[in-house]
Amino acid sequence: MENRLSTGIPGLDDLVGGFPKEKSILISGSPGAGKTIMALHFAVASCEAGLTCTYLATEESPVDIKSQAECFGWDLNEYEKTGRLKLLNVLERQVKAAKDSAKYGSPMEITTFMPFYNRIPAETDVVVLDNIGSLAVGMKPEVLRAQMDLLVYKLSEIGATSIIVSDEALSERTNDVVMYSVYGAIRLMRRENPFTNKRERVMDIIKLRTSKIPLDYVLFDITSQGIKIISTTN
Repeated sequence: MENRLSTGIPGLDDLVGGFPKEKSILISGSPGAGKTIMALHFAVASCEAGLTCTYLATEESPVDIKSQAECFGWDLNEYEKTGRLKLLNVLERQVKAAKDSAKYGSPMEITTFMPFYNRIPAETDVVVLDNIGSLAVGMKPEVLRAQMDLLVYKLSEIGATSIIVSDEALSERTNDVVMYSVYGAIRLMRRENPFTNKRERVMDIIKLRTSKIPLDYVLFDITSQGIKIISTTN
């Protein structure tokens, strides 16, 4: 796909044509909605395509990320060995900062994303930041918007196509301010189907500039192979 990268999810590629290159896409949703799985789909597909990917894990350790990937048949160790994947442990640094904050009696406050951005190698094709919410605890909406704008600009400056994962709590606290900084936005949700009385998973492709996107929700499931697109639904 010219000027596009595969999402790693065949049915989603059929709907939107892949993710635009050198742009930032926001993946948001509640806990357990499938955000990390969707991010892993993209990371794995990019590595398989011969691209280099940097994955910044802010909520889980690299070991946990690898274990989750293994559940769907993805061996991240192989990509690390070939140099296609760099899995950076931002969580460890966060924990140390929190301990130092408690030790010296001063509140931990993050006002810039640049220390985390600076850990990304200059020659990186793909970046996954999972999850921006962990880096923005206590950050005021106006500061968050400014930092997101800068982060997105910096990522495009190095030519990276990026997935930025955001949790529902951050969206609610800041009135979705991060959504205005990115090129595309997809929200993953779980809802009750009134006709079947069963819960189902849907994604709302809110925006993806230069792309024709479905207006209806996209029904999907999480299988042993990862995310599977089922159909569009109202």
